[in-house]
Amino acid sequence: MSTIVPAENDSLIFGRILSTSPPSQNETGWADDGYDNIPVMHMSAHEGQWYKDGADEDLNLIMDVYESCKDIAGIQLFTFFENEQVIEPEKALPNSVFIFDDIITENQKIARTYFSRGRHNLIDVFYLAQSYSKVPKQLLRDNANFIVLFKQDETNLKHVYMEHCSGDMSYPEFKDFCTSCWRKGRFEFIVINKDCERDNGRYRHGFDTFVVI
Repeated sequence: MSTIVPAENDSLIFGRILSTSPPSQNETGWADDGYDNIPVMHMSAHEGQWYKDGADEDLNLIMDVYESCKDIAGIQLFTFFENEQVIEPEKALPNSVFIFDDIITENQKIARTYFSRGRHNLIDVFYLAQSYSKVPKQLLRDNANFIVLFKQDETNLKHVYMEHCSGDMSYPEFKDFCTSCWRKGRFEFIVINKDCERDNGRYRHGFDTFVVI
């Protein structure tokens, strides 16, 4: 790693969004109004209440931020607790954002559907997981174009390198890039943006700092 260059006007912010309020629906099963929508598939029906009950102070603060998203004009928030409840990509409104959170032990069929067909319907898809290697490779890991990676063990790190970075650098170089970012703090992360060139935003420390390997 030789040079660090700040990115210009190129950042992305996202997070987990939870809600315990059911959406209002018309006869087609979708809301009547709104252009930007955030449907969320979350497998734990009571997790939102768990946060509010005070099990973790930091999570309560984050939950307050999520709840405030529902008050932003033009944004609707929907949650799905079962695979069967999730609508097909073709029925989702354009410019929707789907967030699959903590579903690593669930049936992955619906997630695969969105990773393979979501882009054709102008849908952005986020998949949050605690273990990279446990995320199915076909259609999910292979189709991911923007990867946010917090500190990983050797096994997961090698999977990421082999699948996304082996053509750009050696494994020791990749590991040095990751560890140099992660050691700066507990919540530091690296980004791999596969839509960018190798030395022009493909590798980043956080969202806004380009790293030239």
